[in-house]
This record gives sequence, C-alpha cells and structure tokens, in this order.
Amino acid sequence: MINQGLYDRNLGFLQKHFPQVYDQIAMLDNKISQPVIEDGVIIDLNLGSGRLYKGDGRLTGDSQAASFIAAPSRSGYKSVEGIASDSIVSRRYYDQIHEALKDVGVDAISPEPLGRASFMFTFGIGLGFHLAPLIEGVDVEHVVIVEAVDEFLSWSLRAIDWSALHKGMEERNQVLHLFVNSDPVVLAGNINRVIEAVGEMFLDGAYFFRHYPFWALDEAYKRIRSELPMRMVGRGYYEDERKMIRHGVVNLHKFDHYLVRGQFRRRHGVPAFIVAAGPSLDESIEYLRQWKDHGIIFSAGTTLQALVKAGIMPDYHIELENVATTHQVCMHILEQRPELFPDGRFTGTKMIASTSVSPLVPPLFDENYFFYRDCAVSTTCFGEGIEIMNGVGPSISNTCISVAARLGFENMYLFGVDCGWRDPCNHHSKNTMYYTLDGFKTDRFDGEFSSPGNFGGTVYSNLIFTWTRDMIEQKVKLFGLKMFNCSDGAYIHGTTPKLPESLFFANKPLDKEAVFQRIRDESEFFAAGAFLAHHDMARYIAEVDHLRADFLALLDQAEAEKIDFRLLVARLTDFHREGSAGPYKHVYALFQGSIVGFTKAASYFINRIYADGERIKFLERFLAIYRSLHEEMLDEGRTIFVEAKIMVEGGAEPEWADGKPRVPGTSY
Repeated sequence: MINQGLYDRNLGFLQKHFPQVYDQIAMLDNKISQPVIEDGVIIDLNLGSGRLYKGDGRLTGDSQAASFIAAPSRSGYKSVEGIASDSIVSRRYYDQIHEALKDVGVDAISPEPLGRASFMFTFGIGLGFHLAPLIEGVDVEHVVIVEAVDEFLSWSLRAIDWSALHKGMEERNQVLHLFVNSDPVVLAGNINRVIEAVGEMFLDGAYFFRHYPFWALDEAYKRIRSELPMRMVGRGYYEDERKMIRHGVVNLHKFDHYLVRGQFRRRHGVPAFIVAAGPSLDESIEYLRQWKDHGIIFSAGTTLQALVKAGIMPDYHIELENVATTHQVCMHILEQRPELFPDGRFTGTKMIASTSVSPLVPPLFDENYFFYRDCAVSTTCFGEGIEIMNGVGPSISNTCISVAARLGFENMYLFGVDCGWRDPCNHHSKNTMYYTLDGFKTDRFDGEFSSPGNFGGTVYSNLIFTWTRDMIEQKVKLFGLKMFNCSDGAYIHGTTPKLPESLFFANKPLDKEAVFQRIRDESEFFAAGAFLAHHDMARYIAEVDHLRADFLALLDQAEAEKIDFRLLVARLTDFHREGSAGPYKHVYALFQGSIVGFTKAASYFINRIYADGERIKFLERFLAIYRSLHEEMLDEGRTIFVEAKIMVEGGAEPEWADGKPRVPGTSY
C-alpha cells in the first residue's frame, strides 16, 4: 500500500498520544472509500457515489485554510450590557467598568478579540491537507479536531505527517485534541469536556472551522454553537443566589414539608397528565377535562391559571422559579375565582417546588413537597447527601416531567407542551398572565428557531424553548418514558403524537387518594423546624471566612506579580473549579456567579483593547473594582449565615424571613 512508512509512523504517533483513537483505527478493515492517487500521492477519496474533493485535495485544503484565515468564523461576546439584568451589584460593576475605560483613555475597542485565542474547533479531517496551514495560520492554544468517518482519518495517515504537525504545534505552545465518533452527541460531549477542562471563561474569540458537509459533523457543530451563548454568559448573579439561600432557610425551617429526592421510585401504570401553558392548551383543555379523573394532573407554573379557569384543579402544582412574582400570579388566580377559594388558598392541590421557591407561596397550598435542584446554592448548602432533581431546566414543563418521572410515573400525556408557537401573537394559553395580568402582558414572542410541528406544519421558538425540547427528548430516552404528545406544538423525538380527541381510557376513574398516599409514604416528612435543627449552621460562616481569605489572597498575588489577564483567568478558572469541591463547597455557589460572570464581562473589553499600555491600566482598575464589590458581597453573605444561624437556633427572625421583596425587580 502507498506510503506505508508514513502510515506506520502515524500509527505509532496515535498509539502514543491518542490511544483510544489508535484502537479505533488500527482494527479498521473493509473501507468503503478508495484512494485517488496521483504521482504516488493520495489526493482524493472515491466514495463510490462521487469524490470527496472532486479534485486535488491539497489545493482544496490550502484554499480552505487561506479563506478561513482571511475571514474566520469566530464566537465572541457581542455585548455584556445584559449582565446586569436587575442585579444592583452587577449594574454597579458595569458602570464602574465603563468609567474605568474612559479614565485609562480607551475610546474605541476592536470588534473582534485580539491576541491568542484559546480554542479552535475543527469539524472534519478528510485527508487532512488543510490542517497544517490552518493551525499554523491561526494564533490559538487548543486545537480540537473531530471526525465522524473513521476511515477518513485512516486514509489521512497515508497523506499527511501527523507527527510533524504535532511537533510544530508543541513548538508554538499549541495543544492538540483529537476525537473520532459517528455519533454527534458523543462528539459534542467530547468537545464540551475539553471546554470544561480548559475553562469556559476562555471561550471568547473561539474559532470554528468546517471542512466538509456531513450530517454527524453538522449536528455536533450545531450543538456546540447553540450551547455557546449559555456558556459565555454569566449564569446566575449574586442577588439571585442570595435570594435562594434566604428562601431555602425559610422554607426548610418554617414549613412542614415532604422531601422529594431526585431518585427514581417504583414505576406504576398510572397515567400522568403533564400540562404546560403553550397556546395549544386552549384547544385541548376540554379533552383534559373529560379524562381528568383517569390520570394524575401536574400543573406547570403559569398553567395553574388556565386550569382553574377551566374548572380543573391539578393534583400537583410544580414550581421552579424563586421570584416573588410567583406569589403575585397565584394571588391573581385566587382573586379571579374567589368563589372557588373562600379561604384564599388552593384547597385540594399539593405543591412540589424547589427549596428556593418564594416563602410567600407554600402557605397557599394544602401540602408542600420540596426538591433540591441542580446548580442552586440552597442545594449545595442544605442538600448534602440528598439526591438532586437534575434536568429540571430550562423551563417549568421540563421540571414537571423530571418530577413526575422520579415519582414513578412512566406513562405521560403532554398538553400544552408546545416548545414554541405557530403564531407569534398566540404564544401561550390565553388564560395565563401573559394576556390577563398587567406587567406581564406580552404582545408577541419572536424567535430565531423553527422545527416541524407535532401534527404537521412549522413551529417557531427561541433558544429556551428549543433547549426545552432537546431536554425532553433526552429524558424520554434516558428515563425510559412512554410519552404521548397531545400538544399542537413542536414535534418531540421519542414521543408519540396523539390528537387529544382520540384519547380513551377504558379503566374506571383512578383512586387518586391511594396514589397521593403512596407518594406521601415514599417521601420523607419534616415538621417545621426539624430539617435544619441538626445542621451545623456555624460551618457556613467559617466557610465564607475561608473563601474570603483564599480569594483575596489570589487577587493580592495577581496584583503583586502584575500578571496578564490570560494568566489571571487561568487562576480564577482553577479557583472556580476547586471552589465547588473544596473547603468552602457549601457556600461557594453564593459568589460563583459574580466571580465568573464579572470575569467574562471584563474579557469583552480587555480582549479588544488595542494598546498594551491601556490594557495594563484597565486590568489594574478591573482588579480594584472586582475586589471591592466582592468584599461587600462576602461581608453580606457572612451576615446572612449569621442571621440564619440565630433563627434556626430559636432566636429572632431576620427581616428577610417574610420573603417579601424590598427592591423593585426580581432580585432583592
């Protein structure tokens, strides 16, 4: 075979540096494609139905690399103004950063990040002729190469010198990552693991190169690009985490409640009706009313209003968000139908909610069940040793499915789980706050995504609804659910479309009380005051003190050594990674949003400042602002835990124990 010596050397290279890829390639036989050879060199591959390059692959590779270097496809922060949301501390940070830019003389920034980037993601190897000129021409530290067709990589071992490519990268302080798999989910997972290992704070300015069109590579590319905005934004902010700590303490201390662990219980054949507030709910609600006694009804957030309007009381109402507006919406519903709720409560309905739900809400329901959601400081503080309810985001319909599955329901019927809309002006059920409550009314929803409809046609959506659909599809497969989609919204892979008018249940109505009792029996009951009574509340105070000392020491060292921003981000990435598992793991989540988010926001400016002198001066100002605001947050965070300790030990309740907001907006 041609170039056998090169092939053997390249196999040795793979065996040494990428043993898993070597195992895939060394045993590869019976290739479908055949090499096209010219002057003793493989220049193309005959795929049977045509050629990969339709010419000399060397020329194609050079041309692709040159075109990409001249006009690269990159990701980057477009703006960071949105980091503030209604967070007062984030707004102060943003304003102070802008003032610092003016003070150091920055009057313009580059539209693209300057200097070395951290990532280049390359989709497709083919014969690999594009790799050397591409990698040499782009100043990047980590080059992640993925391929879906294993035999293409095998042929490349006879076409290019991988050892020489790798040696040149080492000389330029570049790191090669190589993955081969035909499953786009696996490829995307491999890429995400590299991002996590290096640190997502380095994503600004990442390069994306696509070598040839192929479904698996295209899907992996789409997954990474669609997830990138969520990775690049600062997820969570201080006031939001502060609120979850306060809510968690109050809910666990002041209310009788059942604990719902995030583990799967015994399965049973009882149907679960998962009801969300998509626009198609208005068309199907009469069928839900017809069969309401044949399944357990789970109401998702704002759906409660539409069900009550139709005279249907859900068995379980699910809440995920921590905002005080949840209480406002609940009161709006009670006020609409006072004849149904003479005692001002949702009599007959039980609530299942995150521990971080507003403390104003639990008193409105007959029974309360709390779960510990992932990525919440109330979980890291008070949920140690308790299985978390993961996969509950990004929407409340997802939460409903996750909760119902954990409770043992495997047969699910979806109503109003549209994951989008057909008409932007008809985006939710008409009997929800989006149409009935001032301050929440929304004329239209616009979105940049589209998908096939469950019953045909096209459904439009935004990032959150698209993400929700993806998450449901994963749950159907991972949880082993039998799911019938009665919603006239997006088609959800793995579910069976079912027109609501075709529903039929031959069995007699359920003995719902027996189902309720089973769920109670399989849950752990805690009377008010019992859950936190044996917690070591003092440890949270000690952990904040430890965190403060380590964090400020890191900043002190950075200032003393006058390190550049790239090294600072590396140290903060390590600090962030260790913070979730180290000596202050219970409290770290209270501050991680600002530790990471403020750094990402600074990246937008520092990575785009033209002059070295201005960049250095701005970095100094950033460190001072960063330190000052975090000192304030650390001081207040410590006070919260001191006040919580006093309350739990039988002392006075802090002002925030009533759960009432004291600052306009969703944060307080």
